[in-house]
Amino acid sequence: MTGADRPVLAGVDGTTDSLGAARWAADEAVRWHRRLEVVHVGQIPDATPAERAEVEIRRWQPSLRVTTHTLRGAPADRLIERSDHASLIVVGGQDALGLHSPPTDSVGDRLAAGAHCPVLVVHEAARWAGPAPLPDDRPVLVGMDGSDRDSPALDLGFAEAAARGVTLVAVRVGRRPAHHAGPAGDGTHAMRLELQPWEARYPAVRVEARVVDGPPAPMLVEAAGGAAMVVLGPSGRGEPGDRRLGSVTRQVLDHAPAAVLVAGG
Repeated sequence: MTGADRPVLAGVDGTTDSLGAARWAADEAVRWHRRLEVVHVGQIPDATPAERAEVEIRRWQPSLRVTTHTLRGAPADRLIERSDHASLIVVGGQDALGLHSPPTDSVGDRLAAGAHCPVLVVHEAARWAGPAPLPDDRPVLVGMDGSDRDSPALDLGFAEAAARGVTLVAVRVGRRPAHHAGPAGDGTHAMRLELQPWEARYPAVRVEARVVDGPPAPMLVEAAGGAAMVVLGPSGRGEPGDRRLGSVTRQVLDHAPAAVLVAGG
């Protein structure tokens, strides 16, 4: 996370789901020594959701610096505007559905496509609004595709794994050419070479490298089952200024059972 003076933003809407996401945001703010800004955006300004979240956050993290903001407008648009000055935006996501459910156009999806800082989408976040401990002891999973997007994903993933004291699981998924007869694990040596610069920077982080053969989105969604979060690179399709979500990013965002952290553009 860059910019020591940049806050973590928690987008809230008054639901229990957004309250659980705010708890994740508070946890991240404490972990990275940031202040937390709780933001509610709506067509009719209402300070109640942000104030309610602030009360709960102060109960969870009494020493955390918290401010609240109530803004008018479309939630994704206003949060994207504020992302220039944030280190992270955290919002609740929909309940993770089957991969064959219709695509959505959620606030989390729009933020992942347009924000200028990393975006953390917490699925089924209502479960974290209560006293249940956050899954801080689970691995951090990084999805790799062999593109330039791997570098920012690994930056975020290793930093999170180091701060949490957990294993980092790097997963590269793809279909092998038909003529390639060797096992999927054959690619782990090359993958390990790619991971060396990050392992040198974070020597305390235990790293697992996996090469998986299959369609990327379903395999990453399946791998996410035991992780604290899935970390993906910037969401664009590779063209300068393209702020649309790629199909794999969107499917993982919509359907992963774990929280999903997407590097900002």
